[in-house]
Amino acid sequence: MEETISLQEMFEIVKKRASLILFTTVIGLVISVIATFLFITPKYESQTSLMVRSTSASTSSITNNIAMVNTYKELVKSDAVLNGAVKSLSNEKGLNFTSGQLQGTIDINQPQNSQLFYLKVTTTNASEAALIANAVAKSFAKEATKTIPENKLEIVSSATASYTPVSPNKKMNLAIGILVGLMLGVGIAFMLDFMDQSIRNRQFVESFDIPILGEVSEIRKADLQKILSMKQEDIKMQSLEKSTSSRRTRERV
Repeated sequence: MEETISLQEMFEIVKKRASLILFTTVIGLVISVIATFLFITPKYESQTSLMVRSTSASTSSITNNIAMVNTYKELVKSDAVLNGAVKSLSNEKGLNFTSGQLQGTIDINQPQNSQLFYLKVTTTNASEAALIANAVAKSFAKEATKTIPENKLEIVSSATASYTPVSPNKKMNLAIGILVGLMLGVGIAFMLDFMDQSIRNRQFVESFDIPILGEVSEIRKADLQKILSMKQEDIKMQSLEKSTSSRRTRERV
């Protein structure tokens, strides 16, 4: 037997379990807040821009310079460049890194059809990100001139420390926490409803081809309270009438 559910019934289920859904939504938000602000380490980004130049200013030379950027992307993460940066950071800044550690922090971005490209460094320390970016850029420019003498790699702008973290994305994390909590609450609400085997309406009984002998209409809470209040008034009136009748009987005697 297939059981279908209407949009109105879905709304009623959500309305019935509104407190549960609200609870799971709040829990999802709380978990995302704790994870975002206490457990996820902020990361900072710093970048320096470089440009490929050649001795010739012809169109073919410029096109060649743009194509050479792809070669430079591989060269920037080579051992020669990174070892030079490691040595510079150790001698000048007193920072001890390995070439493998530096390699994991570096990324190269190039605007389309441009001789300019960006060396970006992302770490958990804003000041160190800028120092690493500048050290790698200097070592990179030096090694690039040795590798491809006909081209010149110039540092257009040096990296500066940015103390605004690029991750985690706090707003997105909180939104995800709320969404997951909401979806979990709705899922649990529907699961509880489907697991409820109690007879709730006439259609449920008719789906089993069982004859209906009688039906009790649903009474709203407000109507039930009104009925009970009227019953209590009737009881009070009956009690008062009995008391009055008894008093009159005693007076006659």
